[in-house]
Amino acid sequence: MSGLNRSSSAAFKNGGLPPQELLDDLCSRFVLNVPKEDQQSFERILFLVEYAHWFYEDNSVEKNPSLKSFTLKEFTSLMFNSCDVLRPYVAHIDDIFKDFTSYKVKVPVTGAIILDVTFDRDFGF
Repeated sequence: MSGLNRSSSAAFKNGGLPPQELLDDLCSRFVLNVPKEDQQSFERILFLVEYAHWFYEDNSVEKNPSLKSFTLKEFTSLMFNSCDVLRPYVAHIDDIFKDFTSYKVKVPVTGAIILDVTFDRDFGF
């Protein structure tokens, strides 16, 4: 997990963009090392990219505030441009993301927010 704790000066040199080492780690962790059936559809791939996005926001940015925070669409573009297996589809990223968001709103989900007693820290459930 060496890519998760980068120095502030490295982040500032990249304009707050994550270093390639961190992007490679996220790609490996969330896209490459999943069962092959999870890599068979763009909907599933984008759910994996979304997991990577939340991991990045909750861990990397929180530990290194000089890193830029991204919307899911921005992060998806960043991952598609950085991850070798996704790069061939960069030209279609707008359509892929549009299809994903259309699909995602049809998937029933539930959620909860659990806060500590001071209401200043959530536990991400």
